[in-house]
Parts: sequence; structure tokens; C-alpha cells
Amino acid sequence: MAHQIMDQHFFHPLLCLSLLIIALIQPIARAQEMLDLDLNTKPAQKIHGSLVSWNDQQIVLKTDTQEQTINWFDMTPTSAFRVRQRLTDRGKPDQLLELGEMGRAMGIDRPAAQVIDSAVKRDPTLRLRAEFVMQKKLGYRVATKQKSTATTSPSPPSLSEYSGVRIYHETTSLQDMAAIEQARSDKQEVESALGIKLAELQTPHFIVFTDWDPHEYNFLRENLEGAYTAVARVFRQDPRQNIFTGKLPIYMLAHREDFQRFADVIDHATQPGVQQAAGYFTSSGHIVMWKPDTSNPRSIPQAAQVQWAYVLSHEFTHAFTHYYLTSRLVPRWVSEGLAETVATQLFPMVQGKTRALDMMLATSSLADFWANDDVQQQFEFYSIHRTLIQTLLAKDPAAFTRWFDALKAGDAPEAALQTYFQWNYADLERYWRIYVLATSGRQ
Repeated sequence: MAHQIMDQHFFHPLLCLSLLIIALIQPIARAQEMLDLDLNTKPAQKIHGSLVSWNDQQIVLKTDTQEQTINWFDMTPTSAFRVRQRLTDRGKPDQLLELGEMGRAMGIDRPAAQVIDSAVKRDPTLRLRAEFVMQKKLGYRVATKQKSTATTSPSPPSLSEYSGVRIYHETTSLQDMAAIEQARSDKQEVESALGIKLAELQTPHFIVFTDWDPHEYNFLRENLEGAYTAVARVFRQDPRQNIFTGKLPIYMLAHREDFQRFADVIDHATQPGVQQAAGYFTSSGHIVMWKPDTSNPRSIPQAAQVQWAYVLSHEFTHAFTHYYLTSRLVPRWVSEGLAETVATQLFPMVQGKTRALDMMLATSSLADFWANDDVQQQFEFYSIHRTLIQTLLAKDPAAFTRWFDALKAGDAPEAALQTYFQWNYADLERYWRIYVLATSGRQ
């Protein structure tokens, strides 16, 4: 039963952010003058003191009795914004924009917008960065009381504006901190709604909320970071960089019943099969999975763990491509094929319910396949998805990246295929059949 459930996946894309890289934390700046500051912290507490030093994470005040370090996110949003405003050189547009970013991160939207507008007026070259700050979704919210309706986000800049250079929209440490604090806040809502207690575990790219045994944390760390490295390499990216604002939240639940309640109560997931899935990524910004039962005497514990890791790799690939470059979606066969390709690269012993060769021989033509999402959604076609992507990667990995970038920019898949591979769909099908026959012993 565990193996059967592990073969199911769920992906529901809606929104996206541009590709990101974590910014280095600013070193502490010593105060040029001893500013007297009054601020309010959470819970309600007033603090008066002279500024000693500050950076993007915290400030240090000298009070009557001691030096006190206060994190920005421990202050009330209004107080934090006003204090940072006093520390900002209004003659420097980049500092104004950073102040606006902080305001956006803390939910001070109107003053933040005014500051950002002022920064752009002083320095028009900041326009693209400012538009990104105003459009981006900082963190995510879990809807626990009612179903949230899909909204359309502003269109991100087209790839032509990048002048052919791969751009990582840098995030500030404040934005990263805001996303992480939001994830922690949402975790508390999940705990309250489901009546469970979750510990926090962090890796370079992930913040994990789990009720697993702490002895299994290394297993989580290794598989999570392994999945990130595998996907980054497909896109010829440095895996030390980070595509997320802050870190991607992942809920690793010990029991299937809690996973099903999470899907129902938190994500309001109504898609067919999600209640029976092993895990899913949702565009509200998180992955949810449940732990296979390795104590069942009828199952093989190691096999169950491998199946779990396979599903994790598949779902994380969806998360990565969701946040890659633009918010535009790619065809299902591309999305699922890439997810299956990465997962099988990491765990080649795990295969779908059907072999690629069997599906190729049983499929006389892919002519109806390309435009029929209902066909592409059927799980038995996943081996076709996977081997189509593998055919393109085997032909030219660099061309594959450029082709995928074009899809995210809004190009039609077949037109982009012609541009970067000089193939149409009929050509791809022909070479796909050759590839499957040549590799049938390994598929």
C-alpha cells in the first residue's frame, strides 16, 4: 500500500516569483552619531536609548542600564519603519529603496510605496528593481478559515529585458527574514488548526516543520539538499545560490491522517487523488508530505524510504520550476517530465507503473498528446513525459535550458523547439522513439 500511494503526485501552479539569490547580511555599522531613539517592541514594551550600531537584522541601543540588542522583527512594524527611516540617507536612492523594501516586508505598504516612488524619481535605473519589490509576494499565508480564491499577479518583466543575461533578483536579508518569520507564523496556525506540534529544522534552502523523530533529521537534510543540487544542475545553476525568498517551507508529517487533514483544512485541496497522494507542492508556497510506515512487517523499510525520497525530489522539482524566472506555466508534459527526470536521476531504481518502451509501442502517434492536457494528466503517461525530456537533454543540455527559459518567457513550445533544436513536434517524436529504443534496457 505504501508503494502504491508513493507513486502519486500533485502539482497545482498559480503564482510565481523571479529567480532569487540570498543577499549577504550587512555588517554591523557603527553609529556616526549617538541618535536618541524611542521604539516599541512586541509584546508591548517601550525602549529608549542611544543608537550604538545597526545592520539589516538588528540594532544595538545603549539604555540607562545596559546595551540592548533588538531585532527589527521584534519591533512593531510602525516603530521599526520609523527608526529605519531616521537611519536612512534620503539623498541616496538605493537606501530609500531598501527602506521601501523593509516597509513592504513588514506590511507598511503605503509609506513603503511612497519611499520606493521617491527612490525611482531620484534614480530611474532603479525602476526594474522597484517594480519587482512592489510585485513580489513576501512569504505566504495559510487560509485556515475559508477557501482562498485564485488571483492574478502582475506580469513579471519579460526575458528580453534581461538582455540575454540570466538575472537573479537579489533579496535583502530583511526580505529573507520576513519570509521566514511568516513561515513560522503560518506554522503556528497549522498547529492550532490541526492540533499537532511541529519542530523546526533548517537547511541552506529549506525551513522544515516536522513531527518526525529527531534521529531522522539528517535523512531529511541530505535528501532535501540533494534534490536542490540535482535540479539546479539541470538548469546549469550554482546550487549554492537560492531561488527562494528566505527558505522554502516544507511540512513533513509523521502520519497520513494529519497529511490528509492538512490538505483539507489548510490547503482546501479538492483535486482528485490528493488525499491519496504521498506529497504535493502547492503554489501558495509550500510542500507537504507524510512519512511512509517503515514498521509494517509486510513492507521493506528501505524501499519505503527510497520511494519517499523519490516523491520529495519530484515535488521539489515542481517547486523550483514554479519560482524559476517568471510566473508563466509550462505544459504539463514538460513539468511532469522534468520532475520525473530529476527524481529518476537521483533514484534510478524507482520507476513508474509502466515502462517507457511499453508505452512507446502502445502509442501509435503523439499528435493528440501535445495539446491534450487530460491525456498528459494520466499517470501512465509519465514515462512518456520523462523520456521526452531525457531526449531533449541527451540532444543538447544547453539548448534545453534556453528552450525552457523561452517557455517561461511565453514562447509557444513547438516554436521554441524549432528555434533551439531545429525540431518540430514530429521530429521530437521521431527522435524520442529512437531514444527509447536505444535505452530500453535502462528505462
